[in-house]
Amino acid sequence: MKKFIIFSISLLLGFSLFVWIYQQFEFKEIFFRFKFLNWRQVTVLFLLGFYRLFAWVMRWQLALKSIGYKGLSYRMLFGSRLAEMSLSYLTPGIRYGGEVIRIFVLKKKIGMPVSQGITSVVIDRLIDITAFGVFAFLGVFILFFQKKFFIAFLFFLIGFSTLFLIYLILQLLKSNKKMDRLIKFFHLDKLNQGNNLAESFEIIKNGTLNFFKNYPKETFQGIILSCSTFLAGAIQISVFVKFLGEYCSFFNGILVKILNLFATLVPIPAGLGVFEAANILGFQISGLSPETGFSLTLMLRFLDLILVLAGVLIILYYFTHRFFQLLTTNLKNKNN
Repeated sequence: MKKFIIFSISLLLGFSLFVWIYQQFEFKEIFFRFKFLNWRQVTVLFLLGFYRLFAWVMRWQLALKSIGYKGLSYRMLFGSRLAEMSLSYLTPGIRYGGEVIRIFVLKKKIGMPVSQGITSVVIDRLIDITAFGVFAFLGVFILFFQKKFFIAFLFFLIGFSTLFLIYLILQLLKSNKKMDRLIKFFHLDKLNQGNNLAESFEIIKNGTLNFFKNYPKETFQGIILSCSTFLAGAIQISVFVKFLGEYCSFFNGILVKILNLFATLVPIPAGLGVFEAANILGFQISGLSPETGFSLTLMLRFLDLILVLAGVLIILYYFTHRFFQLLTTNLKNKNN
């Protein structure tokens, strides 16, 4: 009940901000800007966004290999990642919340224990957050050379707090005493329905620490993959503005990308309002009009919607396929 109330409040706040921002713009003017786009340009923008999904799967494979699962079907991993993205849009935060889909697919398709599936997701997420912290410091350097010292300090706080969070998580994993407190804090001990929860957390803890301790090459590769998706996003922003007949440097594209990535961490379903505000703020920092920032948001929402709908179709296909399998099995059992 408490979680439902928190979710409802966050949704209401996000929706209110979303409506308020949309009321500040004249839609005729915004949609007029999109007349400058043709299908080739939209395809370029989509492919730059699609690369993010490709790199996500490659990064996840690094985590899976570290726990002994190599040569897994790329189609399966890609499909589950796409389905996860769709579910995440319905949870607080755009880029997280749907991880259960990945764990569920690994369990059903290859029989991977849930604890190992969780380990692979935890490793994947920690790499991604670390990369974001590193990427935020790139924004600090850009703003420093642009002599925007106050904003550079704010970006420094974003990057430092992100990397400090990773440090705290790793320290937490090293301490059994603190892990017990964490289990009780999240009421995970109530989920222990005959299963050894402590043993499962031991597997998750050891698998995660083992990766960061014994796989430095894979850790570095994962961070590079994540940073490459952020850079592809910055290129996507710069190219989009150019297609509209305006100019946004690659470095300013990086600044906007850092802010819209930060917005995805805010616990509001689909980042309603927050994502729009981050893009508008990023464009204002870069000396561009808020209308252009709002146009960017609409474009990114449209491209994400394509991937989200594809993920929804995958989820629907899987559950209808399972339903008919169960139905057929039951009918055969009755006939027998």
